[in-house]
Amino acid sequence: MQNQKLITIIVPCYNIEPYIGYCLNSIMSQNIINKCQVLCIDDGCSDGTPKYLAKYAKKYPKIVSVLSRTNRSGVGNFGVSAARNLGLDNTLGETVMFIDGDDLIGGRRDFPGKCDKYCLEHFYDTMKSHQDASMVVSDIEYVTRDSSKIITTRRFNILNDRLAHDISKYDHALDFLDMRISSCASLYRTDLINKHHIRFRPGMMYFEDAHFVMQYAFAAIQDQYPCILTPTDLPTLYLYRSRPHSAMHKLSMHSESDMRRLERTKKRLEYYAYLLDESEKQFGSGSRIYNIAAHRYANKTAKDIEDNFKPVYETEYYALLDYIPHECRHECNNNNCCCCPYHYKLEYKRRMITERSR
Repeated sequence: MQNQKLITIIVPCYNIEPYIGYCLNSIMSQNIINKCQVLCIDDGCSDGTPKYLAKYAKKYPKIVSVLSRTNRSGVGNFGVSAARNLGLDNTLGETVMFIDGDDLIGGRRDFPGKCDKYCLEHFYDTMKSHQDASMVVSDIEYVTRDSSKIITTRRFNILNDRLAHDISKYDHALDFLDMRISSCASLYRTDLINKHHIRFRPGMMYFEDAHFVMQYAFAAIQDQYPCILTPTDLPTLYLYRSRPHSAMHKLSMHSESDMRRLERTKKRLEYYAYLLDESEKQFGSGSRIYNIAAHRYANKTAKDIEDNFKPVYETEYYALLDYIPHECRHECNNNNCCCCPYHYKLEYKRRMITERSR
């Protein structure tokens, strides 16, 4: 393609006026930004975010474009999945990266608040030097609302540590991606996305990242990439914004409504049903990754049911359990499937709901 760029950066935006400047500054400060495309998706913002986007598009007309998600009435806000899909439909880059509009790239642990201007270059160079890998990923941390301090968490420490170990095997890579549940902090191959027409599921509020990433991973396996993912050759840090109204924060709020918890449980089950089905097709029901997915599926679902079970939702929860495998098909951590704790949890919940249904 005559106008092809090295990287297309897709930035979905919805009412993030206090943060979009930080995000775009971290992107535009990158050393190779003149060879990149930045697509900012205005998903029906009702605050001052569009003014910031217009400002950057005017200042960098050859790099930054603003696309809008609106219907015939001029009303937008179709969700992050639809916004990212619009970006994918207008991509000129040979590779693609997703950055949420309230996040940052190029974080530096040694100098919080400063930006590593070689972040995108590290991603791209790693992709070019690892032709056997379908995806390049980086470390992740949280950053405070004012971008002045990096917040170290146990969850991200574990994930970042795993990147330093061997993840070249398919089942290890799939396990890592399932735990990560993010489409950000990664660089993807555009030709692989287009060949398999991989897209986010519109309207999907929960697990849309995990579903997209796993679609991509299984497409890479189908195309016989020896390695699903590889970490950047040089340290690179993606920073999630820690703020009270973000989508990630809402997922963990104790005040979340019963209906939202039920919807989240449904989406989790749909995602794991897909993951189990694809794992069985690719590797068989006796494989390590199938076993990991089945156990994680049963464990998380049992916890959701235990924490959120309401008599009014009895029928719905009982139907959801049909997604879960009835038995463990592979060796458990304690080498005894009959004593598998996940198996016991699942069977207990089945009996409980069956008895209540009588």
